[in-house]
Amino acid sequence: MLFTFDLKTLSQGLTDITSEVTEAVSESGVYEGICIVFCPHITASIMIKGDADSVMNTSETIIISGGKPLLGKEQRIYFCEQSEAKFEKSVPKIRKFYVKII
Repeated sequence: MLFTFDLKTLSQGLTDITSEVTEAVSESGVYEGICIVFCPHITASIMIKGDADSVMNTSETIIISGGKPLLGKEQRIYFCEQSEAKFEKSVPKIRKFYVKII
C-alpha cells in the first residue's frame, strides 16, 4: 500500500512527519511488516531523530510492530528541507514524500 503526502516548506529546517507516517501505518491495517518513507527530492531528505545527531537519507525503513512504527521513546520522523531558498520566504515549496507499507 502506497501513501503520498504533500508538504509545504518555507526554508531549511525540519518538519515532524511522525503523525502522518503513523496514520498511514494504522490505515494500512498491517500489524507486522515494514514501512519505507521516501523523499524524491535532491535537496531534501528523511531522518529519524532523537536526542543524538542523526544521518539524513532519501529514505528510512521502519519496522512495524503491533500495528505501529517501532521507534524509540524520544524518536520522531522528520522531513528535512535542505534547499537554500532563493525565493521569497512567504512562498512555500511544495514537496512530496511517500510511505510504502509492506
